Amino acid sequence: MERERAISENELQSQIELAIREEQLVAQRGQNGRRRAEEAAAADSIEAAAKADRERTLGASRADATRLVGLAEADAESAKLLAYRDLDTATLAALALRELAGQLPQIGTLNLSPDLVTSALTALTTSPAAGR
Repeated sequence: MERERAISENELQSQIELAIREEQLVAQRGQNGRRRAEEAAAADSIEAAAKADRERTLGASRADATRLVGLAEADAESAKLLAYRDLDTATLAALALRELAGQLPQIGTLNLSPDLVTSALTALTTSPAAGR
């Protein structure tokens, strides 16, 4: 009888020990899961910060490029206007007509009468003050 009691006690002690180890295992698994989740969140945060930094850098580069293009276009326009400053009216009118002609749609055939050509040339060569 004493031996059966010792065996039962030994089995009970083994079950208690097993339950304690199972509890420790569950706690360790939970801790490992939390650690994995924290590390994944940290990696995601680092990746998001790097992406935001790349986008900021790219945006700043685009803004600089746009600013430089704008400055170059402004400089070119300023140089063009300086070149036009000292031109006479007839030359400016001819340049304006050439610019306008470049913007018009293509014309396949155009028939002009001699009267129309004469009046157009007269209008171009006559200064506005002389016509008054």
